[in-house]
Amino acid sequence: MEVVNCRSCGRLFNYISGYQICSDCKKKIEEKFEVVKQYLRDHPDATMKDVVEDNDVTRRQVEIWIREERISFSSEVGSEIGCERCKKPIRSGKYCSRCRDIMTNTLNGFYREEQKEKMKGSSNGKMRFLE
Repeated sequence: MEVVNCRSCGRLFNYISGYQICSDCKKKIEEKFEVVKQYLRDHPDATMKDVVEDNDVTRRQVEIWIREERISFSSEVGSEIGCERCKKPIRSGKYCSRCRDIMTNTLNGFYREEQKEKMKGSSNGKMRFLE
C-alpha cells in the first residue's frame, strides 16, 4: 500500500489498486453514474452530447463507462466512440463485434497451434519437459 494524491481532488490517500482516486471522489463518480444510467433509461435515443450537457459530466467519464461496458447507447451513432482497432462506431466496450471475432479467432489459433506442438513433442516416446 502506498500513499498518493487523488487525481481528482489532490487529497492524500492510501492507494491499493485501480484508479488513483480517493473514496470520496469514487463515491461522487458512482452517484453521477447512477444519474447518467437513469437518464439513459428515460432518454433511450440520447447522444453523447446530450448526456454530457444534461448531466454535468465529462465526455471522458462517459467514455470510461462505455469502455467498461457499464453503459451503452441505443445506436452506434449516438455514442460517438469508436472501436479501438478499426475506429468503427460502437455502442459499448472497446471493440466492434467484427474486430472482437477476429481477435478471438487469432487467439484460438495460437492456442490450437500450441496444443499441436505439445502433442507432437510428446508422441515420440521420450521424456519431454514443458516450459
